[in-house]
Amino acid sequence: KRAKSKPSSTTHKHIQKIDDEDDDRGKIGSPVVPSPSFKSFMTKMILLVTAISVAYYYISTSDRPSVSPISPHKSTNRILAKENGMFGVVSVVEDSINWTKYRVMVYGKSILGGVWKVEGNPSFFTAFDTMEIVWYSHPSSHSSSSSSPPSSFPSRALIIGLGVGSMLKPIQGTDIICDIVEIDPVVVHFAQEYFEFKTKGNIYTEDALVFLAHHSQNNPPSIRYDYVVHDVFSGDVETKLFTNNVMNQIDHILSPDGIVLLNYIGYVNSTSAASLYHTLSNTWDHVRCFLDQKQDDSSVPLSNIIFLASHQPIKINIPSSIPTNTAKYSHDWTLTHHEELEVLVSLFEGKGEVIDSNNHKILSMSSQVKQEFSSMMNSIWNEDIWRQLLQKPIT
Repeated sequence: KRAKSKPSSTTHKHIQKIDDEDDDRGKIGSPVVPSPSFKSFMTKMILLVTAISVAYYYISTSDRPSVSPISPHKSTNRILAKENGMFGVVSVVEDSINWTKYRVMVYGKSILGGVWKVEGNPSFFTAFDTMEIVWYSHPSSHSSSSSSPPSSFPSRALIIGLGVGSMLKPIQGTDIICDIVEIDPVVVHFAQEYFEFKTKGNIYTEDALVFLAHHSQNNPPSIRYDYVVHDVFSGDVETKLFTNNVMNQIDHILSPDGIVLLNYIGYVNSTSAASLYHTLSNTWDHVRCFLDQKQDDSSVPLSNIIFLASHQPIKINIPSSIPTNTAKYSHDWTLTHHEELEVLVSLFEGKGEVIDSNNHKILSMSSQVKQEFSSMMNSIWNEDIWRQLLQKPIT
């Protein structure tokens, strides 16, 4: 995910599409014509119901935050579109035949996001469920008891790094105007065409550093945002987007009691995570931290580390209408049990430093992070599939 704006008028003639009418016969997962006998027919119906139940179990339980249940050997993965992006090949991949039905956007060797193709189209990764708490967050100066994502407060949001547009789904149908900064026009185009992304705000296809430098020059700023979502990971860390100067620029265009969400992939007990906390605390008085999965005493896995920051104490009001007794790590469980995913910021004391233009490289992915992230991607698809995805399209 990187920063962006409105796609240029050039046509995307190099998108490689696979004919929807490709013959699926003979592929693993292809439907089988039932036997005429009633016994055989009933057997197959039972198997079908079982398969659907297993699919629902996988989608709604704790397997989703780590390794998604895609079978690499299956032959039903389809590349719906492929184009050269600014920093690598961008593809849209779908499996619409197996019970693990999904559609994802891939950038280089990283999955930016996607959806499960079941009712409600839940996000491919639970990190976006955790990040959704920002829409239910309010400064303590507001006595909100909203039962849905706020429609009148806040009135304007900024998302830096689009991905497939997962962060906009919870606020569709509200009065929130959301501007997007995304550096790669291909990501914007694919999100619009394949993931139903749309916004009532502006789309800026430009570097977030350029956008923030420009919009922070005005005093007072021409636009103030009630929420800013900073989520720019695309397989690597653009370290310059996490400096103290960038946070001050964001603060300049943030409303006085606005809230910032920043997502970072790493280890929560690392110096990098502590440095991010200190950088945010250097600009905002109140910082809270959440993970996309619970930690245990025996291991500290690679996680999405999600910070909320504001000049006012941050309270989170999850509507009582959202059920609490759902499967662990399902969308509703994540929202209603977000306290279990919160990290005490005392963990960051005594280590790390404020990030500036001189030391921002400390946020670069370590060899350990790169190795674990690569292993995660390889567990989703095998080497042959990744080779196809990384192969540049003919222009």
